[in-house]
Amino acid sequence: MKTLIIDGNNLVHRCFWVANNQAGGEDTFLHVYMFLNSLKTYAEKFKPDNIYCCWDEKKDYGVNERKEMFAEYKGNRDREYSAQVHSKNEYIKQLVEALGIKNFFPLRLEADDCMAFLVNETPGKKVIVTVDKDLCQCINKDVSVYDPIRKQEINIDNFMDVTKVNKNHYLIEKCMRGDKSDNVPGVTGMGKKKIEKFFNGDYHLTNEQNEEFKRNYELFRLDKYKIHADEYEWYKEQVSIEQPHNFNQFKQICQDLNLQSVLKKQDKWYDAFCFSRDYSSHILNLLK
Repeated sequence: MKTLIIDGNNLVHRCFWVANNQAGGEDTFLHVYMFLNSLKTYAEKFKPDNIYCCWDEKKDYGVNERKEMFAEYKGNRDREYSAQVHSKNEYIKQLVEALGIKNFFPLRLEADDCMAFLVNETPGKKVIVTVDKDLCQCINKDVSVYDPIRKQEINIDNFMDVTKVNKNHYLIEKCMRGDKSDNVPGVTGMGKKKIEKFFNGDYHLTNEQNEEFKRNYELFRLDKYKIHADEYEWYKEQVSIEQPHNFNQFKQICQDLNLQSVLKKQDKWYDAFCFSRDYSSHILNLLK
């Protein structure tokens, strides 16, 4: 059993940025096609039995718990640009569901937490597709992270070589350093040399530093779903729902959006997402 876990927000941002930098791309469904084509590439590469696409969008549009904890969390994000990026997400979600892919959502947490749940609570091998290195804390013998920009799979064997950080120290060091992209400062005074001293037992945090560390730990840890019964049950409910493919619906949406690059190679898309789940009908189609 192999499960492919897609960081939906991360992928749609990357596709939108590329499309937006092409002539006329911002006024078309180009980034929708690019999103789909990327999914197809990953499905063909990893040949998974199941695919999940995780989003930050919350059920009932609840409040982000991390923002309640730390008001500045992700406060550096451009909301107007983000709204443009996600303006066609409903089409994307309909398309991926028609391909038999489950869209997966949090209650009060984020897509990262959904992905952590999936790697911890579902059987078999798992591959997370994201450029977000936060997910590297989830890597173990059954879980790897594929960086689609560097085209590199990070696993338990090459973890130290790729990240330059001991796997057991990864989350702790992130808490020390903070994260500029999330607008979370590091622990005051903890540079590279002092972090090394900390791990060697030659430096101890002050009370103030310890409070900053604990704040960052609560922001960066990805097992928070376990302490929220309603969040945990919501995730389990989503996993239990069957998501059969509906290739005719997929083609219809592609026609409505004029995604000719998909429609011209329908068999390739069928094989990538639906073949293993509908073997007999595929063979019958070949024999017609």
